[in-house]
Amino acid sequence: MLSNTVQILKYIDTFSKKYFDFFKDFDKERFASDQEYALSCFFERWGLERSGSTKAFKITALKFIAKNFESLNSSRLNHSAQEKDYIKLLGSDKANSKLNPFLDENLKSFDVLKVVNLLKEHRISEAYQEIKLQGIGPKIKKFFLRDISCLYCPKRKYSLEEQRLMFPIDIWLKEFIKGLNLVQGKDSSNENKYVTAFLGICNENGIDFRTINASIWLYCANVAATKERLAELLKQNDAGVLKQESEWRYKFVS
Repeated sequence: MLSNTVQILKYIDTFSKKYFDFFKDFDKERFASDQEYALSCFFERWGLERSGSTKAFKITALKFIAKNFESLNSSRLNHSAQEKDYIKLLGSDKANSKLNPFLDENLKSFDVLKVVNLLKEHRISEAYQEIKLQGIGPKIKKFFLRDISCLYCPKRKYSLEEQRLMFPIDIWLKEFIKGLNLVQGKDSSNENKYVTAFLGICNENGIDFRTINASIWLYCANVAATKERLAELLKQNDAGVLKQESEWRYKFVS
């Protein structure tokens, strides 16, 4: 029943508080005005979240920005010097030259403040297109825009097309939404159709598409833990079952 699905989503959306607790030390005002801080935060929190990235890449990124920000900002650092310095700081030649944004010449022109301002001006498509770095694909772009729009524009309404640009889909989101059985028959595995159906239910029932997106990821990664367990939980079609499972997970930890 659709009413059960809505209850499940409203329960899962309560996890958004846990998710945004991760931002308690985040300086919103500085992020929107200090380019060096914004660039460092972007790579520490979002830009290096692709598969295969490690803590070493994040630490190196922060060191590289601190050391080279003025040269990057003035375009004085040539691409060859950029590559050499990054690899030296990483301490390894396994820097993944095809996917590492720090080995991309476009790093010098990447303006995080411009992206934030475009988003605050409700120019979502332009903000999305402004992120042009190798190794940063649609999922990370949407991940970043989702979080930033929640932080700066929590009450704003968006069109379906804009919602899609702030709705990252990973394996957890796919498995969760498919598990709700919103689309039947041959179209049940059509991502465009089941995401459209999902966003429609959220919009009709006052559920923020951004916070539910983050909440699904948090619940699945920390409570369900495997695709098989998630499928079994969703099969019950009961918010109480999902709640009971999370109570076990958080019985001794917050």
